[in-house]
Order: sequence, then structure tokens, then C-alpha cells
Amino acid sequence: MKRKALALTLILRLVIATLNIYMTGVQAQLIPEPVQSYYEDYEPEITPPEISISSPQNNSVTNANSISLIFSVSAPQAIESVRSQLTQVYYKGDWQAEKQDLYFWDSKSDSYFDFLEFNITLTDIPEGKHELQIMAIGTVNIRVAMFGFTYHSDANASIIFTVNSIQSTPSPEPTSTPTSTPYQEPQQTEQLEIIIGMAIVVTVFAAGLGLLVYLIKRK
Repeated sequence: MKRKALALTLILRLVIATLNIYMTGVQAQLIPEPVQSYYEDYEPEITPPEISISSPQNNSVTNANSISLIFSVSAPQAIESVRSQLTQVYYKGDWQAEKQDLYFWDSKSDSYFDFLEFNITLTDIPEGKHELQIMAIGTVNIRVAMFGFTYHSDANASIIFTVNSIQSTPSPEPTSTPTSTPYQEPQQTEQLEIIIGMAIVVTVFAAGLGLLVYLIKRK
């Protein structure tokens, strides 16, 4: 009995050792290439996020120190993607010290968006010409065999506009003040009066002389 038990034990050990060698070979054949190599080899062709700006118009001029910023953003796209989503959207004007976040995806949240619309009012914009930049960042998720990979893609758009809120006041047109000119009688009228006056004097003189001659003759 002891010999049979010993022989059985040896056989079992041999079988186990053979199975271990076989499984080791199988596992060696199943070990994939490095994950980094998979990530690079299977990177899909990605269409970056699309930014569509409705307001303000490029190269526009506004007479106020505030503008309405209206735009939409769509997530990056890939044919092989399992899911694409937006992860961050922000803007920055050249008059601002830091970027202004509009959307930031929280990994703890189950919700995700592949399209977002924004309508905000920007105030206290200085006078002059400015550039406003909008940045959108998104991800594309794909699956290769038992692996899932996430690829990032971003896009930006810029708008140029001018603020001219200081309106120039037109100077009043000069008005002419009428000046009075003293009335002057026509020179011709003055000469006529002199002639008439002399005629009257001559007539009176002649009448007086004729009267004197008549009186002398009567005497």
C-alpha cells in the first residue's frame, strides 16, 4: 500500500509540474506588447473640437464697454470612438490677467457633454482694439481588445473687435453776427437837392430884381 501511495504521489507531482510548465508557456504567449505601444499604434484620426462664434463679429466696432459673447462648442470626433466628450472650455481677453473658465468636467460626475452653448456678457472692456481667444478641450475614448484608451484634442478660436465708447462732440458751426451799416443817401439825390435849392434861390433873386426894376420905372 505504501508503495502504491508513493507511486501515486510521484505521478501527481509530475502531472502538476507538467501543467505548470504548460500554463507558463501559454501565459508567455498571451502577454501583450507594452501598453504605450498599443496607445500609439491605435491612435485614431481625430477631428478637433469645433468652435462656432455668433457674437461679436470679427473686426467689429462697438460703442459700449461691454459685449455679448455667444458661441457653441462640439466635442472632438473619431470613427473608432466609443465616446467623445468636452472636458474644458474657457476664454481670455487680452485685457484680462487670467483665463475665465466656463466649463470643467468633473471625473467624479457621471454626466458628460459632447455639445455646449454659451451666452455671457463681458463688461468693463477698455477702449481700443482687443483680441478674445476661446479654448475648447475634449477627449475621445476607444477600446482595443481588452484595453480602453483616452485621447485628448483641443481647438481655439480668436475674435478681433474694437471698443469706441467715447464719442467725439462736433464743434458748433460759427455764426455770423450782422453789423449795422449807417444809412447813406444816394449821392445823386443829394446833388439833385442842391440843384433845386440853387434854382429856388435864383428864382427868388430874379423875382426880387424884377420887382425892384418895376418900382423904379413907376417913379
